[in-house]
Amino acid sequence: MSVYNGERYLSEAIDSILNQSYDDFEFIIIDDCSTDNSVDIIKSYNDNRIRLVRNEENLRLPASLNKGIKLASGKYIARMDADDISLMDRFSKQVKYLEEHPEVTALGGSFQVIDCGGCNLYKHHALTDEKLERYYLIPSPLAHPTVMMRRETIIDNNLFYDERYSSAQDYDLWLRIRKQFKIANLPDVLLKYRIHKKSISSIRAQEQQNNTYDIFSKNSPVDVTYDECMAILHRSYTLYPWQQAFAMYRVFHTLDYIYWRNVVGYTVRYIMDKFNLNKSTAV
Repeated sequence: MSVYNGERYLSEAIDSILNQSYDDFEFIIIDDCSTDNSVDIIKSYNDNRIRLVRNEENLRLPASLNKGIKLASGKYIARMDADDISLMDRFSKQVKYLEEHPEVTALGGSFQVIDCGGCNLYKHHALTDEKLERYYLIPSPLAHPTVMMRRETIIDNNLFYDERYSSAQDYDLWLRIRKQFKIANLPDVLLKYRIHKKSISSIRAQEQQNNTYDIFSKNSPVDVTYDECMAILHRSYTLYPWQQAFAMYRVFHTLDYIYWRNVVGYTVRYIMDKFNLNKSTAV
């Protein structure tokens, strides 16, 4: 877990890891030059599983996570963010699955979205099996803070985060892992994912979209424009619905339920945007 000025939610995040039903782990927390009380909060815990590492300079998230991977000694590496809450049986479920499925290198799961006060908003159901195989390009195929990975496979194959991407670095990593190994999701809700104004997705929205397009286009089976990519991912609604539907078909070449759900959802939001109806509502 990398921390940068995360004092507001940090205790909840740490507690959720220390209270896991599977308790045989080391908890590497990398402080990336926080200027708030994050370090004091971490030091207040008297638990020998916690290993605090303090960066001498601000490395940003990808470099901090790569540092953590290199420092880790366990068979598996679990990701965690400093503003989320892992459910108590997250580790036990993931370890069990990975032990039973040695072909899987990276494993994610579903999550409950919460607001800044911890109130439930909606559940994100992760794609599994053939749905994940077909729609792996829709980011992110694995939700970053839910992932558990095989350390040896990651290190032996140099599958580290690309530090050129200060956002969407996980999307890039999952697609690179998938080229060589298998990725999977548990349908179970493993984590409470917090949305707030200081999250990376809020602060660096445009940068994240640019990085996402770069990663998507490099892995797409056909060439796509920026607007087509953003329409497929419901990041913008500038294309006509028929253009979005055609782009979806060109990339995924299927007319299944997920295809139609995406197209219909885009059409609804396109109409809402065109007529200035409830612009704050996401579909």
